[in-house]
Amino acid sequence: MHTQSLHFDHGFELNGFGWIPNIWEAALVKHPERRAWGETFILTALSKWVGDTHKRWPDVQFITFGEYGEIWRQHYQDNNKWNYRFEERGLGIGNSWGDEDIRWFMNKSFRLAMLRNWQQKTPEKVIDFTRYDLPAREPADPSPEKPIKDWSLMNRINQKGLRPQDQPILLKDLNKEEQDLIARYYPELF
Repeated sequence: MHTQSLHFDHGFELNGFGWIPNIWEAALVKHPERRAWGETFILTALSKWVGDTHKRWPDVQFITFGEYGEIWRQHYQDNNKWNYRFEERGLGIGNSWGDEDIRWFMNKSFRLAMLRNWQQKTPEKVIDFTRYDLPAREPADPSPEKPIKDWSLMNRINQKGLRPQDQPILLKDLNKEEQDLIARYYPELF
């Protein structure tokens, strides 16, 4: 409910819509590690979530991903007008990083995430800047050495921090071309 409220409350204020991708039916699949849960637990949790969602947001709609995709295409036929923002203060399970806040900015050209410690008033640092206007290719097929197909799009800076260039930096430390691209969508950041 906490995560959902980030999208349905403040996210709605920022974007004019709120959505949560929730593949609830995955909870119904029986896995050996979930054997002790039993169907009663899963169905009770699902019923509580649906009921609590309707209580807090009476006009919410539960639709399939396909229906959502069709609605999306009606509003954003070429994604040129898509400009999604997401903000959260206090991150992690149980607010384990309660002193941090994050802001995400997403559009047709890039996604950008900036993180800061709001209690210590540290400057925001870019932790993810993924450009969608750069050449990309489909990942290699699985092999015995790498048995999965990795669909992660990582080009400039990635929040996972797996590469040397993934160190958080100040927005002003991005190159001029990158700053200009961001400023076209979000001039207020500069």
